[in-house]
Amino acid sequence: MRKNILITLSLSICLLFHSNLLAQFSASAGNEIDLVSINVEEVGKHTYTRVKAKDVLHNMHENIYTIAAHSYRLQLEERRTGNVYHRGEMLINVKNEPLNIRMEVIKPNKGAVVEYNAKEDKSGAYITPKKWMPAVKFRRDINGTLLRPGHYSIDETSLGFIDNIIKQSEALFQKRGIYNKGVRYWGSLHVEGVACHKIELMDHEYKIINYRIRKGDNLIKIARKQVVNPYKIKELNPEIKTYYDVSPGQIIRIPSSYAKRCIVYVDTQNYLPRRLEVFDEEGWFERYSFFDIKVERE
Repeated sequence: MRKNILITLSLSICLLFHSNLLAQFSASAGNEIDLVSINVEEVGKHTYTRVKAKDVLHNMHENIYTIAAHSYRLQLEERRTGNVYHRGEMLINVKNEPLNIRMEVIKPNKGAVVEYNAKEDKSGAYITPKKWMPAVKFRRDINGTLLRPGHYSIDETSLGFIDNIIKQSEALFQKRGIYNKGVRYWGSLHVEGVACHKIELMDHEYKIINYRIRKGDNLIKIARKQVVNPYKIKELNPEIKTYYDVSPGQIIRIPSSYAKRCIVYVDTQNYLPRRLEVFDEEGWFERYSFFDIKVERE
């Protein structure tokens, strides 16, 4: 009798946590939101020659490479399946080597905390539905529907990961011989009152292509190999329900590169990214703004 009561209580707690967390990390499909104003003030005329885009991005890569730990406040806007727009805000704390990330949700529902430690578990994370609740350590897949309702998982929230996407996109442009045509400097602007370089990566050859699933593939592995967003792959293939729901030989649709157009705003003083905007074949796809950035160097 006592054993049955304990089992029932445990199941009730898990179901309660699941429903709370799903509300914390998912947008309501019936509530579309208005996009936040970019709040960018242009300074002077657009120019290609004052500062080379390649030099700005190189300085950003070098700067982020030396960071041992950092924290920032993230504001995100994402287009999700069904043209539903999701807006969120959270505090991110990152330590590198081994990767250790703590994420605390501010909006839409304040209080949920997710903690990830790659040394302990590369594919799972610990969850606390509310800060004031006792820490309940139950494993959840970082790429499951509970922890990844949107474009990225918790292990993809460091500035280093974002920087690597841009670096890999540059390498792809170089390989295809379109770097000088596709990567451009658009002058100095103010983003939320901060002077920034505006860099555009435009893939004039962007298209949707077919990809044959190989043994061992899943959408996360494919995305990192092809330098694309796994959520975008899932969006292009609505019959795929999870990031693991593929079989060898299956033909799926994927983008030829990460974005048709990507704009990164880089702080002119510390060469850290302040905003990233991404567009695909349908238009606006995602926007991430980085505030209150604090870094610790190696």
